[in-house]
Amino acid sequence: MAVQSGGQAPYAPPQTVIGLIHAFRNRPLQTPLTADVLMRAGVKDSLVPRVSASLKLLDLIDEAGNPTAELEGLRRVAQGEYRARLEAVVRGVYAEVFQYFDPATDDEAKARD
Repeated sequence: MAVQSGGQAPYAPPQTVIGLIHAFRNRPLQTPLTADVLMRAGVKDSLVPRVSASLKLLDLIDEAGNPTAELEGLRRVAQGEYRARLEAVVRGVYAEVFQYFDPATDDEAKARD
């Protein structure tokens, strides 16, 4: 699911979402990734709805909370390829944003604009 101009985009703390992806890579998490599973994995109960929505937006889980091929791919990819694979996921979802902003070269002021 790609972010679209004027659409909703849930924002969970990035470190929480990345931590959950790492947990999925490093130890088996029960699926589907329900609220209870997310909390057992260390997500604060107040953040569960936003983390779940973020995982759906990133196309890492489906509507039922089951891992998608993207999340399975992140789990199985070699450590040396992980960052590039995660970057591809984020760039795919935020393709419209990256047409106007490149975090590698643009400053924080442009990001706010």
